[in-house]
Amino acid sequence: MSKKIIYSILAIVLCSLLFTGCGNTSTQSVNGSSYSVTDSQGTQVQFSQKPQRIVTLSMSTDEIVLGLVKTDRLTAISYLLDDPTCSNITALAQKISTKIKNPSA
Repeated sequence: MSKKIIYSILAIVLCSLLFTGCGNTSTQSVNGSSYSVTDSQGTQVQFSQKPQRIVTLSMSTDEIVLGLVKTDRLTAISYLLDDPTCSNITALAQKISTKIKNPSA
């Protein structure tokens, strides 16, 4: 197998472990009118509905998330995904209109 395939498989395995090991708990009310998320430090955030859109803050995360969900779920991605020298998913990245440059939390 080529190194690219091995690295891709490794990235998928690591990401799946990352997403399953976050430790966040979420609860949804019985009538579905609210949604709350509690992080590992106990901070609770209330939403009127379950979040529907995603913003990622790095090019590598953009590529992973674009492989997992439909493009209409992403609100913004890194501007670097439009550059064919940096990204192999430029056609997919063009479906998302908002690009972020120098993101920060």
